[in-house]
Amino acid sequence: MVKMINGFVYFVRRIPVVGKKIPSTVYKIYPIKQIVTVVSVIISIFFSILMQFIKLGLFIVIMFFIEGENALTENIRGGVDLAVINNGLFIWFFFIVILRNFYAGVSFSVEQKLIDFYDHFLLKKADVIRGESIIDRLYQGLTYIPAALILGVVTANRVFLPLFIVCSYLAFSYLFLYFGRMIYTWQLSNKNRIIFNGFFSLFIIGIGVGLYYFQISQSLIAFFTSWLGILFLAVILAVSLWLFLHFKQENEFINFLLERSTIQVKEVQEAKKSQNQYLSEGLRMQKNLVLNAEKEFQSLSGSNYLNALLFSRYRSILNKSLRYRFYYIASAWIIIIVASLLGAFKHVKIETITTSLPGLFFIMYFATFGKKVVQMVFVNCDVSMLYYPFYREPKTIITGFNYRFKQTFYYNSIISAGIFVCYLLLHLLNDFLLDWQFFSVLLLALTALAFLFSFHELFIYYLLQPFTGDMSVVSPLYKFVSVLLYWISYISMQLSSLGYFYVVIISIGSLIYVFIGFIVVYKMASKTFKIRS
Repeated sequence: MVKMINGFVYFVRRIPVVGKKIPSTVYKIYPIKQIVTVVSVIISIFFSILMQFIKLGLFIVIMFFIEGENALTENIRGGVDLAVINNGLFIWFFFIVILRNFYAGVSFSVEQKLIDFYDHFLLKKADVIRGESIIDRLYQGLTYIPAALILGVVTANRVFLPLFIVCSYLAFSYLFLYFGRMIYTWQLSNKNRIIFNGFFSLFIIGIGVGLYYFQISQSLIAFFTSWLGILFLAVILAVSLWLFLHFKQENEFINFLLERSTIQVKEVQEAKKSQNQYLSEGLRMQKNLVLNAEKEFQSLSGSNYLNALLFSRYRSILNKSLRYRFYYIASAWIIIIVASLLGAFKHVKIETITTSLPGLFFIMYFATFGKKVVQMVFVNCDVSMLYYPFYREPKTIITGFNYRFKQTFYYNSIISAGIFVCYLLLHLLNDFLLDWQFFSVLLLALTALAFLFSFHELFIYYLLQPFTGDMSVVSPLYKFVSVLLYWISYISMQLSSLGYFYVVIISIGSLIYVFIGFIVVYKMASKTFKIRS
């Protein structure tokens, strides 16, 4: 914490006007640093407890919506439906206690601050790392106590339900910590470990869906919230902790962790030296390039030839990125199909689906290709070609901009189409749940977002061109605009209650922005598109 405070002070002192008024003696004011440290610890504990409230509450609210459109209102008026709450706890148990703790247990890593800690104090590596794992899981489990006690009061199960929440989390946390060490002894390759983790996850999800579908979830939670279930969890906790503490190959496992962590640290350090966050994707694509002989572009010349050749050579890499994105979209299709067949949406109204539309802004921000294309064209073309006068001629610049926009829009429109199919499946498999008005707004939003995210990155790139010949970023305005778009996307996700109104406004605004932006590019790009010094 002291390091972070010193870093913040150092940053503030470098601000042109404010920094000169802050003396260097501020570093020596230790009481303030101690107060800030104590306050930050208290805030951290508060937010940890708040997160557990959110986790438990979120799954229960989701179950209210799944069980019926009026379930939440009816329970507020007429009392608590224990069946719905138990199903919410069942989902929490499978996704947080089982699935999340499984991945936490099999994810082998050691933080650098922990390595620094035992190095500075000359402590045993195995004791520190194992102790940190035990304490961290114990802390996470104990932060569930306030939420568990309140839920126990609400359900009139003041003893066994809080014990179930805390004991189940701790028991399976330590069980999967031991399980992760057992997987290490199998000497699996990284590829086989990923395959195993994937199959195990699907197996757990399949069990959870089966138990809920055949209505066994109620009986399972009823068992775990009884004295016999608590005793069963206590036995799992005791056995898991004993196995974890008596793992015979702990030293070998720790050495494996440290060796891999050292490699990862070196890779990160090398990456920081050779690239920055604004060009990392372009440099990575350059490393993966496999040259092919292109004959279909021999009839082209000038800027058209350069851009066509560039996109042709990187077509396989771009298509691979598109496939990865489509895997997520296809997964959403499968989830919608399975959930529809199980009747999960039978009580959902169109108003509920409408609240998801503002979130498309955030989804498209991460899924689209604008930033990838900008990095690709600079690293692999513009960083060299912008030194030539003919490449900076207005006609050449506009031709290149248009070609790159069309290519980016091609990929982004495919992503928009995939998202559109998600809602279409939801409509067709649930008694034609949605109406023409919804699909009109959806089509407008996806089209506008495809245009926006195909245009925006190219627009600020051509107007600001923030990169130097050695690929560093020298434009604070470019960084600000990049961060600003992220926050606008994030805020849009929080405005779900505005529904159609917000979606139409943001869609029309995006189209106007693109239209005006094209005019600005035609007028200004020839003056701004150049290598920074």
